[in-house]
Amino acid sequence: MKRAGSVYLNCTRDDRTLFVSDEYAQAITVIDLERARANGYKADAIVGKIPVGRAPVALTFSPDERTLFTTSQAAPKSWGWPAECVPEGDDPMQTTPAEPRGAVIVVDVERARRDPSNAVVARVPAGCHPVRLVLSEAGDVAFVTARKSNALLAFDTAKLRGDSTAASIGSVPVGSAPVGVTVARAGGRQVVVVANSNRFASAGAESLTVIDARRIGEGAAATIGRIPAGRFPRELRAIDNGRTLVVTNFLSDSIQLVDLDRVPLAAR
Repeated sequence: MKRAGSVYLNCTRDDRTLFVSDEYAQAITVIDLERARANGYKADAIVGKIPVGRAPVALTFSPDERTLFTTSQAAPKSWGWPAECVPEGDDPMQTTPAEPRGAVIVVDVERARRDPSNAVVARVPAGCHPVRLVLSEAGDVAFVTARKSNALLAFDTAKLRGDSTAASIGSVPVGSAPVGVTVARAGGRQVVVVANSNRFASAGAESLTVIDARRIGEGAAATIGRIPAGRFPRELRAIDNGRTLVVTNFLSDSIQLVDLDRVPLAAR
């Protein structure tokens, strides 16, 4: 598809199936890698497309890989969701909501391998312009950066698959236009680190917000620290058993490494 805008991909551990988020196509493309390798990577290795909302980004598997969690930055008109969000990157003076909330979308992986068009099992509102999604160490909580909401959202993954109306755990306010998010370890506890990108107005150094993963339901009180970053911190990865943070500062042309055990954090 012309201008599909493929931005993210993820592959099952058995190396059989590749999922690709196509932002402009409002779809997740499913590719049979065994067929692709056998036929010289021709187009007929594409199994089909999973219909989602506008601008899908995240592609995160549950620990057992039976479920794929993805995000869409705005619901399509066909879902009938009300306009509650102000568009990003437009007139900064605009304050009237003109588009619906985005969503966390739950996909049945095995069904996607056979019938992608019918693989979605749940769609849950997730603030304005949700982008990245990561899971807790146990896989029981999904953490989502809602870029236009300036917030980190948390959802119970079992309820996302089942009772989706009760899946929300909490929301923590962070900095402007959060993008990257990762789960790490600091001071002996599980933390969530969020990259405050300030994507649409960055003029200098930004920051990372450190959140106590166990206190996500406490809102702002869950924030236990901040880390200086460069311009537009975009992607985050935790290495060294979660104790070292790798940050890509997109507009600073730099990679930053942080020893999380040396970051000053609020008391438990």
